[in-house]
Amino acid sequence: LSLAVLLAALDQTIVATAVPKIASELGGFEQVSWVGTAYLLTSTACQPLYGSFSDIFGRRIMILFAISLFVLGSMGCGFAWSMTALIVFRAVAGVGGAGLLALVMVILTDIVPPQRCGQLQGAVGAIYALASIVGPLIGGLFTDHLTWRWAFHINLPIGAITVLVIVLALHLPAVPGSSRVKLQRVDWLGSLLVIASNVLLLLPTSWGGQDYPWQHPMVVSFYGVGAMMLAVTVWWEGWGCERYGGKRPLIAASLFRQTEIRAIFASVFAMGWVFFGFTYYFPMYYQVS
Repeated sequence: LSLAVLLAALDQTIVATAVPKIASELGGFEQVSWVGTAYLLTSTACQPLYGSFSDIFGRRIMILFAISLFVLGSMGCGFAWSMTALIVFRAVAGVGGAGLLALVMVILTDIVPPQRCGQLQGAVGAIYALASIVGPLIGGLFTDHLTWRWAFHINLPIGAITVLVIVLALHLPAVPGSSRVKLQRVDWLGSLLVIASNVLLLLPTSWGGQDYPWQHPMVVSFYGVGAMMLAVTVWWEGWGCERYGGKRPLIAASLFRQTEIRAIFASVFAMGWVFFGFTYYFPMYYQVS
Protein backbone atom coordinates (compact mmCIF):
# COMPACT_ATOMS: atom_id res chain seq x y z
CA LEU A 1 0.00 0.00 0.00
CA SER A 2 2.89 2.34 0.76
CA LEU A 3 4.24 1.67 -2.75
CA ALA A 4 0.92 2.84 -4.19
CA VAL A 5 1.22 6.08 -2.20
CA LEU A 6 4.81 6.44 -3.43
CA LEU A 7 3.59 6.14 -7.03
CA ALA A 8 0.94 8.81 -6.58
CA ALA A 9 3.21 11.29 -4.79
CA LEU A 10 6.16 10.86 -7.14
CA ASP A 11 4.08 11.36 -10.26
CA GLN A 12 2.53 14.58 -8.95
CA THR A 13 5.93 16.23 -8.41
CA ILE A 14 8.60 14.45 -10.48
CA VAL A 15 7.41 16.01 -13.74
CA ALA A 16 7.71 19.63 -12.55
CA THR A 17 11.46 19.95 -13.16
CA ALA A 18 11.23 18.15 -16.51
CA VAL A 19 8.57 20.40 -18.05
CA PRO A 20 10.89 22.93 -19.82
CA LYS A 21 12.89 20.10 -21.41
CA ILE A 22 9.68 18.37 -22.47
CA ALA A 23 8.44 21.57 -24.09
CA SER A 24 11.70 22.14 -25.97
CA GLU A 25 11.74 18.58 -27.33
CA LEU A 26 8.06 18.07 -28.14
CA GLY A 27 7.20 21.69 -28.89
CA GLY A 28 3.97 23.37 -27.89
CA PHE A 29 5.23 25.50 -25.01
CA GLU A 30 1.82 27.20 -24.92
CA GLN A 31 0.32 23.82 -23.96
CA VAL A 32 2.93 22.89 -21.39
CA SER A 33 0.79 23.77 -18.37
CA TRP A 34 -1.58 20.99 -19.44
CA VAL A 35 1.05 18.37 -18.63
CA GLY A 36 0.19 18.95 -14.99
CA THR A 37 -3.36 20.20 -15.44
CA ALA A 38 -4.56 17.16 -17.42
CA TYR A 39 -3.44 14.81 -14.64
CA LEU A 40 -4.96 16.87 -11.84
CA LEU A 41 -8.17 17.46 -13.80
CA THR A 42 -9.01 13.79 -14.34
CA SER A 43 -7.68 12.84 -10.91
CA THR A 44 -9.91 15.40 -9.19
CA ALA A 45 -12.95 14.49 -11.29
CA CYS A 46 -12.64 10.73 -10.73
CA GLN A 47 -11.47 10.55 -7.12
CA PRO A 48 -14.98 10.70 -5.59
CA LEU A 49 -15.97 7.62 -7.62
CA TYR A 50 -13.39 5.23 -6.20
CA GLY A 51 -14.79 5.06 -2.68
CA SER A 52 -18.26 4.09 -3.84
CA PHE A 53 -16.99 1.74 -6.56
CA SER A 54 -14.74 -0.03 -4.04
CA ASP A 55 -17.79 -0.65 -1.82
CA ILE A 56 -19.58 -2.25 -4.77
CA PHE A 57 -16.82 -4.12 -6.61
CA GLY A 58 -14.30 -4.63 -3.80
CA ARG A 59 -11.23 -2.76 -2.59
CA ARG A 60 -8.68 -5.16 -4.06
CA ILE A 61 -9.96 -5.15 -7.62
CA MET A 62 -10.38 -1.36 -7.62
CA ILE A 63 -6.86 -0.60 -6.38
CA LEU A 64 -5.43 -3.06 -8.92
CA PHE A 65 -7.50 -1.34 -11.62
CA ALA A 66 -6.25 2.09 -10.49
CA ILE A 67 -2.59 1.03 -10.47
CA SER A 68 -2.87 -0.70 -13.85
CA LEU A 69 -4.50 2.33 -15.47
CA PHE A 70 -1.93 4.63 -13.87
CA VAL A 71 0.97 2.51 -15.17
CA LEU A 72 -0.62 2.33 -18.64
CA GLY A 73 -0.91 6.12 -18.73
CA SER A 74 2.67 6.54 -17.50
CA MET A 75 3.95 4.16 -20.16
CA GLY A 76 2.15 6.20 -22.82
CA CYS A 77 3.68 9.40 -21.43
CA GLY A 78 7.15 7.87 -21.58
CA PHE A 79 6.73 7.06 -25.26
CA ALA A 80 4.77 10.20 -26.20
CA TRP A 81 5.56 11.51 -29.69
CA SER A 82 3.90 14.91 -29.33
CA MET A 83 2.69 17.32 -26.66
CA THR A 84 -0.92 16.39 -27.43
CA ALA A 85 -0.20 12.68 -26.94
CA LEU A 86 1.60 13.42 -23.67
CA ILE A 87 -1.37 15.42 -22.37
CA VAL A 88 -3.83 12.66 -23.31
CA PHE A 89 -1.77 9.99 -21.55
CA ARG A 90 -1.36 12.27 -18.51
CA ALA A 91 -5.14 12.44 -18.35
CA VAL A 92 -5.33 8.63 -18.48
CA ALA A 93 -2.75 8.37 -15.69
CA GLY A 94 -4.81 10.83 -13.65
CA VAL A 95 -7.87 8.56 -13.78
CA GLY A 96 -5.77 5.77 -12.30
CA GLY A 97 -3.88 8.01 -9.90
CA ALA A 98 -7.17 9.24 -8.45
CA GLY A 99 -7.68 5.90 -6.75
CA LEU A 100 -4.22 5.34 -5.31
CA LEU A 101 -4.14 7.53 -2.22
CA ALA A 102 -7.90 7.39 -1.60
CA LEU A 103 -8.10 3.59 -1.67
CA VAL A 104 -4.96 3.12 0.42
CA MET A 105 -6.56 5.11 3.24
CA VAL A 106 -9.83 3.19 2.91
CA ILE A 107 -8.09 -0.20 2.88
CA LEU A 108 -6.07 0.75 5.97
CA THR A 109 -9.28 1.28 7.91
CA ASP A 110 -10.45 -2.18 6.77
CA ILE A 111 -7.38 -4.18 7.79
CA VAL A 112 -6.02 -2.26 10.79
CA PRO A 113 -7.60 -1.97 14.27
CA PRO A 114 -9.07 1.52 14.91
CA GLN A 115 -6.50 2.28 17.62
CA ARG A 116 -3.64 1.86 15.09
CA CYS A 117 -5.23 3.70 12.14
CA GLY A 118 -3.86 7.08 13.13
CA GLN A 119 -0.32 5.74 13.50
CA LEU A 120 -0.29 3.99 10.12
CA GLN A 121 -2.05 6.82 8.30
CA GLY A 122 0.63 9.12 9.70
CA ALA A 123 3.28 6.80 8.27
CA VAL A 124 1.53 6.86 4.89
CA GLY A 125 1.44 10.66 5.07
CA ALA A 126 5.17 10.71 5.82
CA ILE A 127 5.86 8.57 2.74
CA TYR A 128 3.74 10.93 0.64
CA ALA A 129 5.61 13.96 1.99
CA LEU A 130 9.03 12.36 1.42
CA ALA A 131 8.17 11.34 -2.14
CA SER A 132 6.84 14.84 -2.84
CA ILE A 133 10.16 16.32 -1.69
CA VAL A 134 12.46 14.00 -3.62
CA GLY A 135 10.24 13.89 -6.73
CA PRO A 136 11.47 17.17 -8.27
CA LEU A 137 15.07 16.21 -7.45
CA ILE A 138 14.74 12.85 -9.19
CA GLY A 139 12.98 14.48 -12.13
CA GLY A 140 15.84 16.96 -12.47
CA LEU A 141 18.46 14.19 -12.35
CA PHE A 142 16.67 12.17 -15.02
CA THR A 143 16.27 15.23 -17.24
CA ASP A 144 19.91 16.33 -16.95
CA HIS A 145 21.66 12.95 -17.07
CA LEU A 146 19.29 10.55 -18.87
CA THR A 147 16.09 11.78 -20.51
CA TRP A 148 12.87 13.37 -19.28
CA ARG A 149 11.07 10.20 -20.39
CA TRP A 150 12.48 8.41 -17.34
CA ALA A 151 10.33 10.68 -15.18
CA PHE A 152 7.49 8.48 -16.46
CA HIS A 153 9.34 5.20 -17.06
CA ILE A 154 10.26 5.05 -13.35
CA ASN A 155 6.59 4.36 -12.59
CA LEU A 156 6.59 1.10 -14.56
CA PRO A 157 8.83 -1.06 -12.31
CA ILE A 158 7.38 0.47 -9.14
CA GLY A 159 3.86 -0.15 -10.43
CA ALA A 160 4.65 -3.75 -11.41
CA ILE A 161 6.11 -4.49 -7.97
CA THR A 162 3.09 -2.87 -6.30
CA VAL A 163 0.65 -5.00 -8.30
CA LEU A 164 2.62 -8.16 -7.50
CA VAL A 165 2.73 -7.41 -3.77
CA ILE A 166 -1.00 -6.61 -3.62
CA VAL A 167 -1.92 -9.78 -5.54
CA LEU A 168 0.21 -11.95 -3.24
CA ALA A 169 -0.19 -10.24 0.12
CA LEU A 170 -3.44 -8.26 0.24
CA HIS A 171 -6.31 -10.60 1.03
CA LEU A 172 -9.69 -8.96 1.51
CA PRO A 173 -13.14 -10.58 1.56
CA ALA A 174 -14.91 -10.56 -1.79
CA VAL A 175 -18.05 -8.49 -2.20
CA PRO A 176 -21.03 -10.83 -2.75
CA GLY A 177 -23.16 -10.59 -5.86
CA SER A 178 -22.79 -11.10 -9.59
CA SER A 179 -21.19 -8.55 -11.88
CA ARG A 180 -24.63 -7.65 -13.25
CA VAL A 181 -26.01 -6.95 -9.78
CA LYS A 182 -22.96 -4.88 -8.88
CA LEU A 183 -23.27 -2.80 -12.05
CA GLN A 184 -26.92 -2.14 -11.22
CA ARG A 185 -25.92 -0.78 -7.81
CA VAL A 186 -23.65 1.90 -9.29
CA ASP A 187 -24.97 5.45 -9.20
CA TRP A 188 -24.21 6.09 -12.87
CA LEU A 189 -26.05 9.42 -13.05
CA GLY A 190 -24.25 10.65 -9.94
CA SER A 191 -20.91 9.55 -11.39
CA LEU A 192 -21.60 11.46 -14.60
CA LEU A 193 -22.71 14.57 -12.69
CA VAL A 194 -19.66 14.54 -10.41
CA ILE A 195 -17.24 14.22 -13.34
CA ALA A 196 -19.06 16.79 -15.48
CA SER A 197 -19.34 19.42 -12.73
CA ASN A 198 -15.67 19.02 -11.81
CA VAL A 199 -14.49 19.29 -15.41
CA LEU A 200 -16.74 22.26 -16.21
CA LEU A 201 -15.43 24.19 -13.19
CA LEU A 202 -11.77 23.21 -13.47
CA LEU A 203 -11.33 23.83 -17.21
CA PRO A 204 -12.12 27.57 -17.13
CA THR A 205 -9.94 27.93 -14.04
CA SER A 206 -7.04 26.61 -16.10
CA TRP A 207 -7.98 28.68 -19.16
CA GLY A 208 -8.53 31.99 -17.40
CA GLY A 209 -5.70 34.49 -17.75
CA GLN A 210 -3.73 32.12 -19.99
CA ASP A 211 -5.69 30.85 -22.98
CA TYR A 212 -8.53 33.35 -22.58
CA PRO A 213 -9.14 36.51 -20.56
CA TRP A 214 -11.15 35.89 -17.39
CA GLN A 215 -14.13 37.80 -18.82
CA HIS A 216 -14.10 35.82 -22.09
CA PRO A 217 -17.52 34.27 -22.93
CA MET A 218 -15.95 30.80 -23.02
CA VAL A 219 -14.66 31.09 -19.45
CA VAL A 220 -17.83 32.72 -18.12
CA SER A 221 -20.13 30.21 -19.83
CA PHE A 222 -18.19 27.22 -18.53
CA TYR A 223 -18.32 28.62 -15.01
CA GLY A 224 -22.06 29.23 -15.35
CA VAL A 225 -22.85 25.76 -16.68
CA GLY A 226 -20.46 24.22 -14.16
CA ALA A 227 -22.17 26.01 -11.27
CA MET A 228 -25.58 24.79 -12.44
CA MET A 229 -24.22 21.27 -12.87
CA LEU A 230 -22.75 21.42 -9.36
CA ALA A 231 -26.14 22.46 -7.97
CA VAL A 232 -27.79 19.50 -9.73
CA THR A 233 -25.05 17.21 -8.38
CA VAL A 234 -25.62 18.43 -4.82
CA TRP A 235 -29.37 17.89 -5.16
CA TRP A 236 -28.99 14.43 -6.68
CA GLU A 237 -26.41 13.21 -4.19
CA GLY A 238 -28.22 14.75 -1.22
CA TRP A 239 -31.80 13.79 -1.97
CA GLY A 240 -32.52 12.54 -5.48
CA CYS A 241 -30.37 9.43 -5.67
CA GLU A 242 -32.02 7.50 -2.84
CA ARG A 243 -35.50 8.94 -3.41
CA TYR A 244 -35.74 8.57 -7.18
CA GLY A 245 -32.88 6.28 -8.12
CA GLY A 246 -33.17 3.82 -5.26
CA LYS A 247 -29.38 3.68 -4.90
CA ARG A 248 -26.81 4.75 -2.37
CA PRO A 249 -25.24 8.08 -3.41
CA LEU A 250 -21.55 8.44 -4.20
CA ILE A 251 -21.10 11.14 -1.56
CA ALA A 252 -23.07 11.00 1.68
CA ALA A 253 -24.71 14.38 2.31
CA SER A 254 -24.60 13.70 6.05
CA LEU A 255 -20.83 14.28 5.99
CA PHE A 256 -21.30 17.96 5.21
CA ARG A 257 -23.59 18.44 8.19
CA GLN A 258 -20.72 17.78 10.60
CA THR A 259 -18.64 20.83 11.50
CA GLU A 260 -15.48 18.78 12.03
CA ILE A 261 -15.75 17.18 8.57
CA ARG A 262 -16.34 20.55 6.89
CA ALA A 263 -13.27 21.95 8.65
CA ILE A 264 -11.16 19.00 7.44
CA PHE A 265 -12.39 19.45 3.86
CA ALA A 266 -11.58 23.17 3.97
CA SER A 267 -8.09 22.49 5.35
CA VAL A 268 -7.31 19.89 2.69
CA PHE A 269 -8.60 22.23 -0.04
CA ALA A 270 -6.39 25.09 1.17
CA MET A 271 -3.35 22.82 1.51
CA GLY A 272 -3.81 21.39 -1.99
CA TRP A 273 -4.26 24.85 -3.49
CA VAL A 274 -0.89 25.99 -2.15
CA PHE A 275 1.00 22.69 -2.43
CA PHE A 276 0.31 21.83 -6.07
CA GLY A 277 0.71 25.39 -7.31
CA PHE A 278 4.04 25.69 -5.52
CA THR A 279 5.52 22.30 -6.46
CA TYR A 280 4.52 22.52 -10.13
CA TYR A 281 4.97 26.13 -11.20
CA PHE A 282 7.93 27.24 -9.06
CA PRO A 283 10.49 24.84 -10.61
CA MET A 284 9.29 25.74 -14.11
CA TYR A 285 9.43 29.47 -13.33
CA TYR A 286 13.00 29.35 -12.02
CA GLN A 287 14.24 27.23 -14.92
CA VAL A 288 12.67 29.44 -17.58
CA SER A 289 13.68 32.71 -15.93
